[in-house]
Amino acid sequence: MDSKVAELPVTDKLLAWFESNKRQAGYGAVAIVILGLILGYFFYHKNEQQVAAGEALTSASWNLAATGGAGRPGAAERPRW
Repeated sequence: MDSKVAELPVTDKLLAWFESNKRQAGYGAVAIVILGLILGYFFYHKNEQQVAAGEALTSASWNLAATGGAGRPGAAERPRW
């Protein structure tokens, strides 16, 4: 007896798995969205810190250029260790 059984396509297998595991799939989707939001905020915050640091450096260099490299008038000089 040679019986040939046709296999289900992958999409049908995934649909069958999803139908029997809706709750776990929902929890997984929520976890992925929350993780994405956390990572998005982390990278956004890091980028904003870099922008602020760059702006501060640019401002400092403009101040040095405006005063002829002497710094702020009346500012004490830092000792070099």
